[in-house]
Amino acid sequence: MTARHSRTLEQSGLLAELVPDTFGASGVTLEIGGEAQSHVYPAAPEEVLYDYVRRIANAADLVAEAHAPIRVLHLGAGALTLARYISATRPGSQQFIIELEPGLVDFVLEHLPLDANDDLTLRVDDARTGLRWAAASAPFDLIVSDVYVGSSTPPHLKTTGFYEELTGLLAPQGVVAVNVADDNGLAAVRSQADAVRRAFSLVAVVGPTALTDQLREGNAVILGSAGQHMLAWLPQLKAAGPHPSGLVRPHELATFIGDAVAATDARG
Repeated sequence: MTARHSRTLEQSGLLAELVPDTFGASGVTLEIGGEAQSHVYPAAPEEVLYDYVRRIANAADLVAEAHAPIRVLHLGAGALTLARYISATRPGSQQFIIELEPGLVDFVLEHLPLDANDDLTLRVDDARTGLRWAAASAPFDLIVSDVYVGSSTPPHLKTTGFYEELTGLLAPQGVVAVNVADDNGLAAVRSQADAVRRAFSLVAVVGPTALTDQLREGNAVILGSAGQHMLAWLPQLKAAGPHPSGLVRPHELATFIGDAVAATDARG
């Protein structure tokens, strides 16, 4: 894609734009309301630019035997970067997407179509309300929560109750991966990590070392699982990068969270 394309989104009224890379690469950035939301290399979906997406992609590589198809639920569509990655690296995977914004996926696919063999099913719905629809296709090996309205995640998608609902949709060794963008101090990351640990028996956080070790701003990926398989591959996940690669292990989580407290549905 060489030209910029745009569409006004029905739900938010914001302008969605697909912007080709200007630095000689063949990638495209999806911007919504002037903010970059996702980036994709349409001709090379196994390549990933954004740090946090690469970390989730690395986790997707480890949740099951290499190249084996998996079942994935995506909360939030973006430019379908991770869905394209999984289809390319795990052929035959079944993927389900819940996206609130009507027309966003159609807009993206009009200009950045999927491969004919990709198996994706879309539901236009609120990410939490749509879990009832997703339950018919459970259990999932991986659930990815990456939902933003502007620069923030809706409050009802950050609570202990929300994560408890996800536990019932996962396979026994399934993993939930949550993207959280935050400022210095990581108040939001630590609060959501507390929410995830109240729902899952095994929780870890990955991100740049400045984030995990010094609570510096950035994107954290919180990983939760009810099974123990994740514990075995966390060292591989850290080694896979991007570097410098930080990891908050399950036994370090309480110190990382500190005095942060999970939001609940009652108090938000």
